[in-house]
Amino acid sequence: MAIPKWLEGFYTVNRRYEEICRKRGWEAPKHRVGSKYCKVEEIIPDREYRIGFEDRDEEFSRKMGDGFAWPGPDYDFDEPILHVTKGNGTATVIIEDYGGSLTSDVYYLDRKIFNQVGGIFKMKVGTGTSVDIPVEAVTPTIPTPTIPEEAKKWWPIVLVGGLLYLSTKS
Repeated sequence: MAIPKWLEGFYTVNRRYEEICRKRGWEAPKHRVGSKYCKVEEIIPDREYRIGFEDRDEEFSRKMGDGFAWPGPDYDFDEPILHVTKGNGTATVIIEDYGGSLTSDVYYLDRKIFNQVGGIFKMKVGTGTSVDIPVEAVTPTIPTPTIPEEAKKWWPIVLVGGLLYLSTKS
C-alpha cells in the first residue's frame, strides 16, 4: 500500500523523551508515518486510515547509555492509535486508543494537534479534531500540437507558396 502524501504529515513525540532531550540539548525523536515506529492500515483508499504509533524508541534507548535499562518499543503500534478521515481540504482525527503508560504529543505538519495523549489514565482517548491538509496542485495537461506525417511532406511546397504569395503583395 502506498501512503498518500497528505497522511505523511502525522507524527508523535514521546513527552518523557522530549523532557530528557531538552535538558541535554538533543532533539527528541519524532515517530513519523512511514517510519518503523508507525503502522498504517488503509480502510478506504485515500480517504480513511487507522494509524498506530510506538511511543518508545530503540535509538533513544541506546543513546541514553547511562546504565539504566531503557525499555525499547514493543511494536504493538498502539501508542496512540489515530483514526483519520479525509474530507475536502481537511482531515478529521480521533484518538482511538493508547496502550502505553507514557504520554505523547500528536502533530500534523509541525502543528501540535493533541497535547499529552495517553498515559495510565488514557488522556484524550475518544477525542477528535480537524486539521487542514494540503491540497495537491493539479497541473493542467496541455496537449502538444502534432503535425500529421502526411502534412509534413508538404511543408516545402507550402513554404515556397507562402513566400511567392508574400512577394507578389509588395
